[in-house]
Amino acid sequence: QNVLGSFDLQEPHNHYLEIFYDKISAWLMPLEQNLCNEILINHAKTSPYLLAAMLSLAAKDQAKLKYVSTCLKNMNNVFQHHANILQNIEPLILTVLLLAADSTSNNWRVHLRGAKDLFNKYIKIYQTPSLLLAKSWFAAIEILAGLTTYGTGKVHELDNLLDVGLYGENSEFAIDIGLLMPNGYNVFLGYSTEAIIMYREFFKLKKLDSMDLLFQMSLIHSAKEFQVASSSIIISLQNPMHPNFQDTDEKIILPASCYGINTDIVYSWFDLIHQLHVDALLLKIYNDFLKLPTDHYLVQDLVSRMLKNCYFYKGNQVLDSSDTRLLMLHGPLLACGMNCINVEDKLKVESYFKCLMELEIYSSNYSYRRIQNRWNGVNDEKIMDLVPFA
Repeated sequence: QNVLGSFDLQEPHNHYLEIFYDKISAWLMPLEQNLCNEILINHAKTSPYLLAAMLSLAAKDQAKLKYVSTCLKNMNNVFQHHANILQNIEPLILTVLLLAADSTSNNWRVHLRGAKDLFNKYIKIYQTPSLLLAKSWFAAIEILAGLTTYGTGKVHELDNLLDVGLYGENSEFAIDIGLLMPNGYNVFLGYSTEAIIMYREFFKLKKLDSMDLLFQMSLIHSAKEFQVASSSIIISLQNPMHPNFQDTDEKIILPASCYGINTDIVYSWFDLIHQLHVDALLLKIYNDFLKLPTDHYLVQDLVSRMLKNCYFYKGNQVLDSSDTRLLMLHGPLLACGMNCINVEDKLKVESYFKCLMELEIYSSNYSYRRIQNRWNGVNDEKIMDLVPFA
């Protein structure tokens, strides 16, 4: 926490900065919180508008509104001169993304559009850790929005905006800073290059004819075959990536955020998050394109498999409700919950969303309300435009 002392903030500003550093950054990037903090804190020291945006995410009510107002006012000053924009492009994009990530705001699409315009204009000039983080951030919001409501990107933008995997022009740099694993797993998104390509091609479709369906299913199959530690989620004792694997010559140690433990089971959070994001797209195809009824055996088989892979449950209850990695599954488990008909499945989904609400994830209240409405046969007359991000 010495790094926060260098800001020399008075109270309550310092208190909100500590909340951001300890809690909010873990919401934004549960699998690599340190990288998130390192990039944002570094820029916030010289960018008052970025600092104000960070504090706004930690504050509530009037305090939040004051920080947002201060942030927008300071940003407006920078935008007055083209030279200022060039000098401050990284903190500006990060600031607008933070504003877009705040699901208590109704303007997230406006903020995201502004950040995209900046990004598309200047990304060819600069290649830095913060802009690579920003690019993955765009991709995360774009994919979640497309999965749960509708996307924000135009078709011609998708190749650039979702170019955050192993075949991207900055992939080596992304590996160097720890944003991308050598196998193509993006630790901000929580899934692989194959899954990113799968989503990108899906969002380009206006309709799904038989040839498109075959192509999309082949991409889903390819993404399903990807694994970090285990495609079955469980890491067996014979797996070199198991913490207690005996042969030290062959042993492979993964980041601590990959490992989950439930009694005597060791499982891979990285694989779980990846697999559920692939399954969520397949569920969307069943629902929106093939128009399968919720009680269709293909839909129910997929829902059942998705929940069985969630080894963070003991019975129907989430084991550790404070685990921020749970946030990485918000979009897939919203899709899953909307298709639940089995009582046991519903109890699991209910426990999951109650955990998110305990973590004070604002958008989870709305997600759970949507699910309950579906379960109770109530039509959502007005679907709020919220992205299940934070």
